[in-house]
Order: sequence, then structure tokens, then C-alpha cells
Amino acid sequence: MDRARELADQGKLVEALRCCEDNLHSEAPSAEALYLIGLLHDAAGRGREAADHYRKALYLDPKHLEALAHLAVVLRKEGDEHGAKRLLDRANRQSRREARNGGR
Repeated sequence: MDRARELADQGKLVEALRCCEDNLHSEAPSAEALYLIGLLHDAAGRGREAADHYRKALYLDPKHLEALAHLAVVLRKEGDEHGAKRLLDRANRQSRREARNGGR
């Protein structure tokens, strides 16, 4: 996943996506890998694919703050204000919990 992040930071989105997908095939699925795939789809303007991957990341880790926030943005773009608000409220609650617990 480090290599995928490195490629993404360099703007090599296709290569980063391929790296993430290779990781999913060789390792157990992780919320972080699915989130990064969502982020790459989002950057390429593929909101529906991004949302699907953010949801998968949240299935594996319901507390994944970045996936919550990014999915909220996608929903808002699609006109689902209620869904976006629910996710942002959830992210805010999780963030407060983590702050109380020292980032855990």
C-alpha cells in the first residue's frame, strides 16, 4: 500500500489503482486499500465507483474517518443531503471518541 500511496502522490493514478488491486488479490482485503481505491476513483471523476469502495472500506472498518468523510462528499454531490449529513455526524462522533481516547 505504501507504493500505491507513493504513485498516487506522484499523480500516477492508473498505476496506483493497479497496485491497490494487485494488493487486494494478494492480501486479505483491508479498509485502507479499499479506501485508497475509492479515493483514486474519486480523483478520476468516477463518483459511483468511489462510493462503492468507500462503502466496502466502511464495511470492514465502520470507524474509518476518511472513508466516512469522502463518502459524505460523494453523496452530497449526488444530491443526498440527508445521507451525507448522517455520515458526517457519524464521523464527528467517531472523531470525538478518538480524541477522548488519545487517537485510538
